[in-house]
Amino acid sequence: MSDAVTSESDIQYNQAHKGKLVNVDKNNFLDYNQTHGSATYDSATGIVTLTPDQNNLAGSVTLKDKIDPNHDFSLTTWTNLGDKNTQNWGGDGIGFAFHTFPLDAVGGAGNNLGIGGLANAVGFKLDTFHNPRAKMSDKPGGDSYPADPKNSGTGSYGAMVYTDYNTELSSDGTTKQWNLEVPENINSFTNGTDPATTQNAEVLPDTVTDGKFHKFIINYKAATHQLVVTYYPDSDMDTDTLGDAYVWNWTIPDDQYQKMVAAAVAERDSATNKGKYTADSLPISMAIFASTGWAKNLQQVKITDFDYTSWETTGSAVLKYVDSTTGKTIARDSVQGDPGAAINFGTNNVRYTNTLNYFKNHGYQLVPTQTLTTADKDAGYVLMQGTTASDRIFDDTDSVQEYVVYLEHTYSTATEDKTITETVKYQKTNGEEIAPSETKSVTVTHSGIKDNVTGQVNWTEDDKGGADTWTLKDGDSATIPGVTSPTIDHYVADKTTINPVTVDVAKITTDANGQITVPLSGAPNASTVTFTNDGGNQTQELT
Repeated sequence: MSDAVTSESDIQYNQAHKGKLVNVDKNNFLDYNQTHGSATYDSATGIVTLTPDQNNLAGSVTLKDKIDPNHDFSLTTWTNLGDKNTQNWGGDGIGFAFHTFPLDAVGGAGNNLGIGGLANAVGFKLDTFHNPRAKMSDKPGGDSYPADPKNSGTGSYGAMVYTDYNTELSSDGTTKQWNLEVPENINSFTNGTDPATTQNAEVLPDTVTDGKFHKFIINYKAATHQLVVTYYPDSDMDTDTLGDAYVWNWTIPDDQYQKMVAAAVAERDSATNKGKYTADSLPISMAIFASTGWAKNLQQVKITDFDYTSWETTGSAVLKYVDSTTGKTIARDSVQGDPGAAINFGTNNVRYTNTLNYFKNHGYQLVPTQTLTTADKDAGYVLMQGTTASDRIFDDTDSVQEYVVYLEHTYSTATEDKTITETVKYQKTNGEEIAPSETKSVTVTHSGIKDNVTGQVNWTEDDKGGADTWTLKDGDSATIPGVTSPTIDHYVADKTTINPVTVDVAKITTDANGQITVPLSGAPNASTVTFTNDGGNQTQELT
């Protein structure tokens, strides 16, 4: 794909195509990037740890958007290659890849540094482990790799790289793979002190493996298809000092660029992507990769600024989970993908299914016969738990496709008991107890509807939607029996009997605030019986 416009239709398309200028920093990093493997992101510092200092790991960051190479782009980072060089079994290094594979693709580990194995890729690698011999393998996907260039020394080096399908590195000499190539010469290299050269693979000073962050910048010039890498091996992120700049300047060879064009055209013309790209479009994916093997290092990168023009037809979709009772959005998920690709909220819908399961455990359920809708119109298919329709695809517009899953509250039956108690106290005129109190009670119960999301209970109607109804519990009698006052020598009770009380169960009511009113009939004539001695209102202790 060249910069030339080949037809009137292309002219019309390109005039309508106005890509978005995007700036990525630590504040919006996760909106545009995704981590894989051992890679983790610290949002407080903006640092991606690609690999901890452990053996046999691979971690990467991939851009969730595609870059439009018809415009310049600039990537400014600080990289930490760890604190061990080759002699101390430090490795493997960090690779930066630009390619035409899917958004989340990365290449092989080891000397490939995530680039080897990608079709028609170009990029740069900061290699900290010297591989004097090639690795032969029949396995696809970047398992083979060439030996490091002889002029790269025996330690860390930096170099422009690309992948080539015509290189035979398999053990039987016949299997072709997308293997990593290090061009011998580029436009120019300078390091601030020595005379400029066209040599590509350049030995780096030992400071690159001092455990500190060093500034690393990639600039792409669209008009000339030129990659310019600037690395400051003596810089220090903590003190913001730079030192001498190592600068690689490489114009991507036209044959390599045309291979990328051919790959894009083939993808465009495939049955699944028909009409996806125009003849002069070449959307680029980006990946940053690090790995360890026997050699290991803590390997990190911090993107401080990434300015690029987004390929406008990268599709975006948002899935919102909405509480159908309140209308509020309770969660959302977003994904990006190529136009024409199926929308999948999570690998094998695991993320989507787990989200639904979480809500099920917190009192929600899918609205029956759930229909997935867009913001503008009915999407036309039923959303079943754990699946999304396979024919739902990313469109080729700038708009975000929005889908909504409505979740309704589930309800359960709640029960509540109330005990109506009558206590009769026997005491002297001074309030001192003269005989044990007698307590009699009746228990009533009712049911209500509990909202399993909020935990609130509606006690004004039962679980069948009818009016709130109280009943006696466990065969209790509605009548609290009367009580006869005890006979105590030398004392006279002011009441010899306490009347029985009947709870009018059918008339018990509960208001909206949960206040219960219990009607009684045959109210007691007293709740306290006072005893006086035979001589009058004077206290006399029993002996």
